[in-house]
Amino acid sequence: MASVNIASSDNITGIRLKEQASSPTTPPAGFAQLYVNTTPAVQFEDDAGTVRTLSDTTHTHAAADITSGTLNNARVNWAAPSAIGTGTAAAATFTNITSTTVYGPLS
Repeated sequence: MASVNIASSDNITGIRLKEQASSPTTPPAGFAQLYVNTTPAVQFEDDAGTVRTLSDTTHTHAAADITSGTLNNARVNWAAPSAIGTGTAAAATFTNITSTTVYGPLS
């Protein structure tokens, strides 16, 4: 693997990394490395051989994973929601609804 020394005075406008079919050899003590696998995702590897993914554009969360934030049409299709409980979206009836936090007026 080629190495490039970058001086603090260099004006860098981009870094191009070639996708690696397999992990490069673990860097020597006191060094770490960045590389791109074939996913492609940017990987960081330390001198102990621990690899961490720095980017992952394919990952999504299940609704249960979302504990805060805004649920808009980008996350939930409010115009055509899926089944709610045991009923369909158009026909479901709720007898009890519980909320621990309410935001905004209830109308």
